[in-house]
Amino acid sequence: MKSKRVLYVDISLQGHRSNYLKALVGINNQSLALLPSMYEEAQCEQIVMTSGYDKKRSIKNYFKWIKEIQQIAESKNVDCVHFLCGDVLYRFFGLGLNKIKKPIVVTYHHMLFEGLRDVSLKRIFNATDYGIVHTEYLKNELEKRGIRNAKQLEYPVFNQVELEDQTALKRRLNIPLDKICIVAIGATARYKGLDILLEALKKVSNPFYLYVAGTQRDFSATYIEDNTATYRDSVKINIDVEKLSDEEYMSALGVADIIVLPYRFEFDGASGPMTEGVWARKYIIGAAHGSMGRIIDKHKLGKTFQTENADDLAKVLDEVLEQGLAWMPEAEHFRQQLTVETFLEKNRILYDLIVE
Repeated sequence: MKSKRVLYVDISLQGHRSNYLKALVGINNQSLALLPSMYEEAQCEQIVMTSGYDKKRSIKNYFKWIKEIQQIAESKNVDCVHFLCGDVLYRFFGLGLNKIKKPIVVTYHHMLFEGLRDVSLKRIFNATDYGIVHTEYLKNELEKRGIRNAKQLEYPVFNQVELEDQTALKRRLNIPLDKICIVAIGATARYKGLDILLEALKKVSNPFYLYVAGTQRDFSATYIEDNTATYRDSVKINIDVEKLSDEEYMSALGVADIIVLPYRFEFDGASGPMTEGVWARKYIIGAAHGSMGRIIDKHKLGKTFQTENADDLAKVLDEVLEQGLAWMPEAEHFRQQLTVETFLEKNRILYDLIVE
């Protein structure tokens, strides 16, 4: 079957989004992408957007952006358009999408179901062929609202690399071998709940060592130092105002015995650190609400705690530190579903479905 010519659209290349794009353009060499800037690692034809919607999400720039997509889709004779982050469509209810006279796929990394968000989601799904979500929970929530054109594709692990030996890594980073290493990894955005973890650890009675590694957002290294003062001898901090290197990120993943994901209620989507942690066979402790909580419980990846409740997180951490960590058969089965190859094949099938 002939490969489909896909126009990929994103307004940011921050965080996991660059890896997401880089993987998808590898489906075939006919792809092209409309991006906020050139991205050399994505091997496809690229167009830098001129609408300004990546810098200012005004109604004026939004319609300029939609028109820009429409014109590129026509002039480049693409088979379909794939928006790689549906979150940016919520504010304006998907207005103008019907002007793009090509099949449309939208990937959603984050969803909230309330009030006008529900109205916006229904309008966007009505104006597009399919929406991709990365969790069964989100697909079920959409179906409860009468939305039937959602497809679930597991969020893959893009960095399928062999980690350095954990003992050697801990020695190199001066992390004690006789303590369970708890890792908080990724950008220090408030919605990720790092402050909740720091508060919880003040109440944990069993020995532990905390390693915080990520890009500075809402919480700085100074904030972390101030809020870990009561256990300062059991903390290592690696916060970069720009971005952790790949080596630093993978080292943080490698030293972890436990990865803690204390997301607030405002986040409900797939977690990159969680899937990468599962790929590395790390024990996961995460907030119980929404998609992530259900994934952790269903696949026995670790334990969940009451969302935004530092006392309950402290209790769960103490239980795990006391009882020990176990990698379950259900977790291994889930891990096998996270390959990039499986992810790309499912996207390819979806393109064939909407174009044919």
